[in-house]
Amino acid sequence: MPDSDYSWLDDPMRCPVAVAACITAITGSSTDEVLAAFGADPAAPTLASEQAAFGPEPTVATITVPGGVLAVENNGWQGSRPEVLQPLSSRGRAASIYWNVNALTRVSGAEAGLLVGAFDPVSPDQPVGDDPDRLAAVLAGLDFSAGDWVAQGMVVVERFTGVAITPDIVTSIERVHVLTPVLDDLRPHAAPTFHALRWVDPDLLAAVAGQPRDTLRRLARWSASEAVAAAGLDQESALSAVLQAFAEGQDRSLGADAAALVRELEAEANRAGHRDSAGANPATRDAWRRAAAARALRAATNQDPLTAALDSLDAARLAFPELGVEFLRQARHRLANSE
Repeated sequence: MPDSDYSWLDDPMRCPVAVAACITAITGSSTDEVLAAFGADPAAPTLASEQAAFGPEPTVATITVPGGVLAVENNGWQGSRPEVLQPLSSRGRAASIYWNVNALTRVSGAEAGLLVGAFDPVSPDQPVGDDPDRLAAVLAGLDFSAGDWVAQGMVVVERFTGVAITPDIVTSIERVHVLTPVLDDLRPHAAPTFHALRWVDPDLLAAVAGQPRDTLRRLARWSASEAVAAAGLDQESALSAVLQAFAEGQDRSLGADAAALVRELEAEANRAGHRDSAGANPATRDAWRRAAAARALRAATNQDPLTAALDSLDAARLAFPELGVEFLRQARHRLANSE
Protein backbone atom coordinates (compact mmCIF):
# COMPACT_ATOMS: atom_id res chain seq x y z
CA MET A 1 0.00 0.00 0.00
CA PRO A 2 1.54 3.37 -0.98
CA ASP A 3 2.31 5.96 1.67
CA SER A 4 -0.20 8.75 2.24
CA ASP A 5 0.51 12.18 0.80
CA TYR A 6 1.15 14.61 3.65
CA SER A 7 2.39 17.56 1.61
CA TRP A 8 -0.57 19.57 2.93
CA LEU A 9 0.39 19.22 6.60
CA ASP A 10 2.71 22.25 6.91
CA ASP A 11 0.99 24.33 4.21
CA PRO A 12 -0.87 27.24 5.91
CA MET A 13 -3.25 27.47 2.97
CA ARG A 14 -4.39 23.88 3.48
CA CYS A 15 -3.91 23.11 7.19
CA PRO A 16 -4.95 25.21 10.24
CA VAL A 17 -2.03 23.93 12.37
CA ALA A 18 0.59 24.19 9.64
CA VAL A 19 2.85 26.81 11.27
CA ALA A 20 3.72 24.82 14.40
CA ALA A 21 2.17 21.69 15.81
CA CYS A 22 2.58 18.21 17.19
CA ILE A 23 0.50 15.32 15.90
CA THR A 24 0.55 12.06 17.82
CA ALA A 25 -0.97 8.75 16.76
CA ILE A 26 -1.79 6.22 19.47
CA THR A 27 -3.00 2.63 19.37
CA GLY A 28 -4.49 0.59 22.20
CA SER A 29 -5.77 3.54 24.29
CA SER A 30 -9.08 5.36 24.66
CA THR A 31 -9.42 9.11 24.19
CA ASP A 32 -9.73 9.54 27.97
CA GLU A 33 -6.49 7.61 28.50
CA VAL A 34 -4.78 9.74 25.87
CA LEU A 35 -5.98 12.97 27.46
CA ALA A 36 -4.75 11.84 30.88
CA ALA A 37 -1.30 11.00 29.49
CA PHE A 38 -1.08 14.50 28.01
CA GLY A 39 -1.94 16.05 31.37
CA ALA A 40 -5.53 16.98 30.55
CA ASP A 41 -8.61 16.12 32.61
CA PRO A 42 -11.09 14.24 30.41
CA ALA A 43 -13.94 15.53 32.58
CA ALA A 44 -12.83 19.15 32.55
CA PRO A 45 -14.53 21.74 30.35
CA THR A 46 -13.10 22.21 26.88
CA LEU A 47 -12.48 25.32 24.81
CA ALA A 48 -13.48 26.07 21.27
CA SER A 49 -10.38 25.68 19.14
CA GLU A 50 -10.57 29.26 17.89
CA GLN A 51 -10.70 30.56 21.49
CA ALA A 52 -7.60 28.58 22.44
CA ALA A 53 -5.55 29.40 19.34
CA PHE A 54 -3.78 32.41 20.85
CA GLY A 55 -4.38 31.81 24.53
CA PRO A 56 -1.84 31.14 27.28
CA GLU A 57 -2.94 27.56 27.89
CA PRO A 58 -1.44 24.56 26.07
CA THR A 59 -4.20 22.44 24.58
CA VAL A 60 -4.77 19.13 22.82
CA ALA A 61 -7.58 17.80 20.66
CA THR A 62 -8.26 14.07 20.47
CA ILE A 63 -9.99 12.34 17.58
CA THR A 64 -10.94 8.68 17.30
CA VAL A 65 -9.93 7.35 13.89
CA PRO A 66 -9.65 3.89 12.30
CA GLY A 67 -6.93 2.01 14.16
CA GLY A 68 -6.49 4.35 17.11
CA VAL A 69 -6.59 7.91 18.40
CA LEU A 70 -5.01 11.08 17.07
CA ALA A 71 -3.90 13.90 19.35
CA VAL A 72 -3.39 17.30 17.71
CA GLU A 73 -1.61 20.18 19.44
CA ASN A 74 -1.64 23.56 17.73
CA ASN A 75 1.69 25.22 18.56
CA GLY A 76 2.36 22.50 21.15
CA TRP A 77 4.97 19.82 21.68
CA GLN A 78 3.86 17.58 24.55
CA GLY A 79 3.47 14.59 22.25
CA SER A 80 7.16 14.75 21.35
CA ARG A 81 8.27 14.24 24.96
CA PRO A 82 9.30 10.78 26.23
CA GLU A 83 7.41 11.52 29.45
CA VAL A 84 4.19 11.62 27.39
CA LEU A 85 4.95 9.11 24.64
CA GLN A 86 6.07 6.31 26.94
CA PRO A 87 2.84 6.08 28.98
CA LEU A 88 0.82 6.63 25.79
CA SER A 89 2.39 3.46 24.37
CA SER A 90 1.80 1.31 27.44
CA ARG A 91 -1.07 -0.54 25.73
CA GLY A 92 0.22 -0.41 22.16
CA ARG A 93 2.20 2.09 20.14
CA ALA A 94 2.51 5.87 19.98
CA ALA A 95 4.39 8.04 17.49
CA SER A 96 4.55 11.76 16.85
CA ILE A 97 5.74 14.41 14.44
CA TYR A 98 6.56 17.80 15.97
CA TRP A 99 7.60 20.95 14.14
CA ASN A 100 7.78 24.65 14.99
CA VAL A 101 7.96 27.99 13.23
CA ASN A 102 11.76 27.76 13.04
CA ALA A 103 11.57 24.40 11.22
CA LEU A 104 12.85 22.47 14.25
CA THR A 105 11.36 19.01 13.76
CA ARG A 106 11.32 15.76 15.70
CA VAL A 107 9.91 12.34 14.91
CA SER A 108 9.44 9.85 17.74
CA GLY A 109 8.06 6.36 18.27
CA ALA A 110 7.30 4.40 21.43
CA GLU A 111 5.98 0.92 22.17
CA ALA A 112 5.12 -0.99 25.35
CA GLY A 113 6.16 1.94 27.55
CA LEU A 114 9.59 2.42 25.97
CA LEU A 115 10.88 5.11 23.63
CA VAL A 116 11.90 2.95 20.67
CA GLY A 117 13.56 5.84 18.88
CA ALA A 118 13.47 9.54 18.05
CA PHE A 119 15.33 11.59 15.49
CA ASP A 120 15.74 15.00 13.91
CA PRO A 121 15.10 14.79 10.15
CA VAL A 122 18.30 16.78 9.61
CA SER A 123 20.15 13.64 10.72
CA PRO A 124 17.79 10.65 10.50
CA ASP A 125 20.77 8.32 10.69
CA GLN A 126 21.43 9.38 14.30
CA PRO A 127 18.33 8.31 16.24
CA VAL A 128 18.25 8.01 20.01
CA GLY A 129 16.12 5.81 22.23
CA ASP A 130 15.86 2.36 23.77
CA ASP A 131 16.05 0.45 20.47
CA PRO A 132 16.54 2.99 17.66
CA ASP A 133 17.66 0.38 15.12
CA ARG A 134 14.03 -0.71 14.93
CA LEU A 135 13.23 2.55 13.14
CA ALA A 136 15.10 1.35 10.05
CA ALA A 137 12.02 -0.45 8.71
CA VAL A 138 9.79 2.66 8.88
CA LEU A 139 12.50 4.86 7.40
CA ALA A 140 13.05 2.65 4.37
CA GLY A 141 12.81 4.53 1.10
CA LEU A 142 12.42 7.99 2.66
CA ASP A 143 14.79 10.80 1.70
CA PHE A 144 14.82 13.64 4.20
CA SER A 145 17.46 15.55 2.27
CA ALA A 146 14.71 17.02 0.06
CA GLY A 147 13.56 19.11 3.02
CA ASP A 148 9.93 17.92 3.26
CA TRP A 149 10.55 16.91 6.85
CA VAL A 150 7.01 17.25 8.18
CA ALA A 151 5.39 15.31 5.36
CA GLN A 152 7.88 12.46 5.54
CA GLY A 153 7.89 12.52 9.33
CA MET A 154 4.14 11.93 9.27
CA VAL A 155 4.74 8.99 6.92
CA VAL A 156 7.00 7.51 9.61
CA VAL A 157 4.25 8.04 12.20
CA GLU A 158 1.71 6.28 9.99
CA ARG A 159 4.04 3.40 9.20
CA PHE A 160 4.90 2.92 12.86
CA THR A 161 1.32 2.99 14.20
CA GLY A 162 -0.86 2.23 11.19
CA VAL A 163 -2.85 5.38 11.97
CA ALA A 164 -3.30 8.02 9.28
CA ILE A 165 -4.44 11.65 9.35
CA THR A 166 -6.35 13.49 6.63
CA PRO A 167 -6.98 17.20 6.01
CA ASP A 168 -10.64 16.93 6.96
CA ILE A 169 -9.70 15.54 10.39
CA VAL A 170 -7.66 18.63 11.23
CA THR A 171 -10.11 21.14 9.78
CA SER A 172 -13.00 19.51 11.66
CA ILE A 173 -11.49 20.09 15.12
CA GLU A 174 -13.95 22.24 17.05
CA ARG A 175 -12.97 21.83 20.69
CA VAL A 176 -9.75 21.24 22.60
CA HIS A 177 -8.81 20.26 26.15
CA VAL A 178 -6.58 22.49 28.25
CA LEU A 179 -3.66 20.52 29.67
CA THR A 180 -1.23 20.99 32.52
CA PRO A 181 2.07 19.56 31.23
CA VAL A 182 3.42 16.49 32.99
CA LEU A 183 6.79 16.91 34.69
CA ASP A 184 10.10 16.01 33.10
CA ASP A 185 11.69 12.82 34.33
CA LEU A 186 14.52 13.40 36.81
CA ARG A 187 17.76 12.30 35.17
CA PRO A 188 21.45 12.75 35.98
CA HIS A 189 23.33 15.29 33.89
CA ALA A 190 25.66 13.73 31.35
CA ALA A 191 28.24 16.54 31.73
CA PRO A 192 27.83 18.62 34.93
CA THR A 193 30.65 20.91 33.74
CA PHE A 194 28.21 22.39 31.24
CA HIS A 195 25.38 22.87 33.72
CA ALA A 196 23.43 26.13 33.39
CA LEU A 197 24.85 27.24 36.75
CA ARG A 198 28.23 27.81 35.07
CA TRP A 199 26.88 30.98 33.46
CA VAL A 200 25.72 32.31 36.83
CA ASP A 201 28.40 31.25 39.30
CA PRO A 202 31.21 29.14 37.80
CA ASP A 203 33.13 29.09 41.09
CA LEU A 204 30.15 27.63 42.91
CA LEU A 205 29.69 25.05 40.16
CA ALA A 206 33.31 23.95 40.50
CA ALA A 207 33.01 23.78 44.29
CA VAL A 208 29.83 21.71 44.17
CA ALA A 209 31.23 19.25 41.63
CA GLY A 210 34.00 18.20 44.00
CA GLN A 211 31.85 17.41 47.05
CA PRO A 212 31.08 13.95 48.50
CA ARG A 213 27.61 12.49 48.15
CA ASP A 214 26.44 13.31 51.68
CA THR A 215 27.43 16.97 51.31
CA LEU A 216 25.64 17.18 47.98
CA ARG A 217 22.50 15.73 49.52
CA ARG A 218 22.57 18.20 52.39
CA LEU A 219 23.14 21.07 49.97
CA ALA A 220 20.20 20.04 47.78
CA ARG A 221 17.86 19.71 50.78
CA TRP A 222 18.98 23.08 52.15
CA SER A 223 18.62 24.85 48.79
CA ALA A 224 15.12 23.55 48.22
CA SER A 225 13.92 24.25 51.75
CA GLU A 226 15.27 27.82 51.68
CA ALA A 227 13.60 28.49 48.33
CA VAL A 228 10.25 27.08 49.42
CA ALA A 229 10.28 29.28 52.51
CA ALA A 230 11.35 32.36 50.52
CA ALA A 231 8.48 31.86 48.08
CA GLY A 232 5.92 31.39 50.86
CA LEU A 233 5.20 27.76 50.04
CA ASP A 234 6.37 26.25 53.32
CA GLN A 235 2.80 26.06 54.65
CA GLU A 236 1.48 24.12 51.66
CA SER A 237 0.13 20.82 52.98
CA ALA A 238 1.06 19.01 49.76
CA LEU A 239 4.73 19.78 50.42
CA SER A 240 4.79 19.11 54.17
CA ALA A 241 5.98 15.49 54.02
CA VAL A 242 8.91 16.37 51.76
CA LEU A 243 9.89 19.39 53.83
CA GLN A 244 9.67 17.39 57.06
CA ALA A 245 11.89 14.67 55.65
CA PHE A 246 14.42 17.27 54.49
CA ALA A 247 14.39 18.93 57.93
CA GLU A 248 15.22 15.55 59.45
CA GLY A 249 18.09 15.03 57.04
CA GLN A 250 16.27 12.40 55.02
CA ASP A 251 15.49 12.07 51.34
CA ARG A 252 12.15 11.11 49.86
CA SER A 253 10.26 11.24 46.60
CA LEU A 254 7.93 14.10 45.83
CA GLY A 255 4.64 12.20 46.02
CA ALA A 256 1.50 12.61 43.92
CA ASP A 257 0.04 15.65 45.73
CA ALA A 258 3.31 17.56 45.69
CA ALA A 259 3.90 16.70 42.03
CA ALA A 260 0.44 17.97 41.14
CA LEU A 261 1.17 21.24 42.94
CA VAL A 262 4.50 21.64 41.14
CA ARG A 263 2.75 21.15 37.80
CA GLU A 264 0.09 23.72 38.65
CA LEU A 265 2.64 26.28 39.86
CA GLU A 266 4.59 25.86 36.62
CA ALA A 267 1.40 26.33 34.62
CA GLU A 268 0.49 29.40 36.67
CA ALA A 269 3.91 30.91 36.00
CA ASN A 270 3.55 30.28 32.28
CA ARG A 271 0.13 31.91 32.22
CA ALA A 272 1.47 34.91 34.11
CA GLY A 273 4.39 35.22 31.72
CA HIS A 274 2.07 35.08 28.74
CA ARG A 275 0.14 38.04 30.11
CA ASP A 276 3.20 39.95 31.33
CA SER A 277 6.37 38.73 29.66
CA ALA A 278 8.48 41.53 31.15
CA GLY A 279 7.45 40.71 34.72
CA ALA A 280 6.30 44.27 35.36
CA ASN A 281 3.47 43.12 37.60
CA PRO A 282 4.46 41.95 41.12
CA ALA A 283 1.95 39.12 40.82
CA THR A 284 3.86 37.81 37.81
CA ARG A 285 7.15 37.87 39.67
CA ASP A 286 5.54 36.09 42.62
CA ALA A 287 4.25 33.37 40.29
CA TRP A 288 7.72 32.92 38.81
CA ARG A 289 9.27 32.72 42.28
CA ARG A 290 6.76 30.08 43.43
CA ALA A 291 7.38 27.99 40.33
CA ALA A 292 11.15 28.26 40.81
CA ALA A 293 10.88 27.14 44.43
CA ALA A 294 8.71 24.20 43.41
CA ARG A 295 11.27 23.19 40.77
CA ALA A 296 14.03 23.40 43.37
CA LEU A 297 12.14 21.10 45.72
CA ARG A 298 11.53 18.53 43.01
CA ALA A 299 15.12 18.78 41.77
CA ALA A 300 16.37 17.97 45.27
CA THR A 301 14.63 14.58 45.08
CA ASN A 302 16.76 13.47 42.11
CA GLN A 303 18.47 10.18 42.90
CA ASP A 304 21.75 11.51 41.52
CA PRO A 305 23.27 13.65 44.33
CA LEU A 306 25.30 15.94 42.06
CA THR A 307 22.38 16.66 39.74
CA ALA A 308 20.11 17.19 42.74
CA ALA A 309 22.50 19.76 44.21
CA LEU A 310 23.16 21.66 40.97
CA ASP A 311 19.56 21.72 39.76
CA SER A 312 18.14 22.70 43.14
CA LEU A 313 20.67 25.54 43.48
CA ASP A 314 19.97 26.85 40.00
CA ALA A 315 16.19 26.76 40.47
CA ALA A 316 16.26 27.99 44.07
CA ARG A 317 18.16 31.19 43.29
CA LEU A 318 15.21 32.37 41.19
CA ALA A 319 12.93 32.21 44.22
CA PHE A 320 14.89 35.07 45.80
CA PRO A 321 15.17 38.78 44.98
CA GLU A 322 17.98 39.93 42.69
CA LEU A 323 18.24 36.44 41.14
CA GLY A 324 19.48 34.98 44.40
CA VAL A 325 22.83 36.79 44.70
CA GLU A 326 22.77 36.56 48.50
CA PHE A 327 21.44 33.01 48.41
CA LEU A 328 24.33 31.87 46.21
CA ARG A 329 26.79 33.61 48.55
CA GLN A 330 25.34 31.63 51.45
CA ALA A 331 25.67 28.43 49.41
CA ARG A 332 29.35 29.11 48.80
CA HIS A 333 29.81 29.83 52.53
CA ARG A 334 28.14 26.52 53.48
CA LEU A 335 30.39 24.59 51.16
CA ALA A 336 33.52 26.36 52.39
CA ASN A 337 32.63 25.39 55.96
CA SER A 338 31.29 21.90 55.34
CA GLU A 339 33.02 18.97 56.97
